[in-house]
Amino acid sequence: MLRIGNDLVQRRGDPKGALQLFGVALGIFREFGDRLNELRALKDMGVAFQDQGKYAEAEKRYEETLVIAEEIGARREAAAAYNNLGSLRHLIGDLRRAQARYQQALGVYTELGEKRLTAVLLTNLGEVLLARGDLKGSRDSHEEALGMNRELGDASGSAYDTYRIAEVLVQTGDLRAAEERYRSSIKEQTEPALAAETRVRLAALLNDTGRAAEGEKEAREAEEPLRVQGALDLALWAQVVIADAERAQGRVKEADATLAKALPKVDTSADSRVKLSALLAEARIAAAEPKSPGIDRVARGLEAARLAAAKGGRVVDEFELRLAAAELGMAAGTPGAGARLLKVAAEARAKGLEGIARKAEARPR
Repeated sequence: MLRIGNDLVQRRGDPKGALQLFGVALGIFREFGDRLNELRALKDMGVAFQDQGKYAEAEKRYEETLVIAEEIGARREAAAAYNNLGSLRHLIGDLRRAQARYQQALGVYTELGEKRLTAVLLTNLGEVLLARGDLKGSRDSHEEALGMNRELGDASGSAYDTYRIAEVLVQTGDLRAAEERYRSSIKEQTEPALAAETRVRLAALLNDTGRAAEGEKEAREAEEPLRVQGALDLALWAQVVIADAERAQGRVKEADATLAKALPKVDTSADSRVKLSALLAEARIAAAEPKSPGIDRVARGLEAARLAAAKGGRVVDEFELRLAAAELGMAAGTPGAGARLLKVAAEARAKGLEGIARKAEARPR
């Protein structure tokens, strides 16, 4: 029954139908006192709820699986519960709790000698550490995962960690090395959706470094494979990057139209990265049209997002949003906007975020 339910979730995209089956299975396992399969049913219910965007319900099921795993001494299942809870918190942008859960899972998998799962957790942890501004910790985590994945012969995992190391290099300001890593990852990646995701991130880097025509080409080449693979949030991200490339090439009205088509779907996306990219693109387009009546709305959106990023411990996002707000203020002629840019640069550099500091200093004041 659990296998049928998982098929409904993974292959047929029917989490509601799967939940009905999981609920029936859960009742049977509880009736017979089968704690291990009760745990598995609850875990599968959590996944199905998460796929529907019902995160509170998903977290409740994951917490129940953790309680049962600890009661029956199922350490591997307990580590899986920690990872699921971390992934959920990571998804919604609560990085402090995501990091804590990932570290708990990593500790158990390391003790159990689960090398493949240890590599996965090191990768997950590296992503959170980067977002929290711990560049050294992030790179160390990804380098360790990269070594493990190479030892295991996991080409996709190795390519993904190479991509994530490129992300760290962007923040340290080593953009040439970052581009090399992105391109190496795309070449080595065996999973089409992950290769396309990396291509979108490369496109964003090209947009930011005065090569927006190349960035647009890369993003357009990535969009269709992502759509075909069913990675709709990532395809949406590609559309946002295309809009930003159009804006960077001076095609502001075209960029505005491209982004306007994407925004309704962005509003319903659960991917915090897509939401952030769309908001930053919207701010840049508004800065290119300083007389736009929507500029105040965008400014309020940036401030709300900044507060949420600060609350969730998303240091890099917080600085990106502060930079965008200062740029928007410069375009609108807001008094003190130039000083705010300099403050962003100084504080970003103090945090080791050299990439953001350089972007702030490069902006005309």
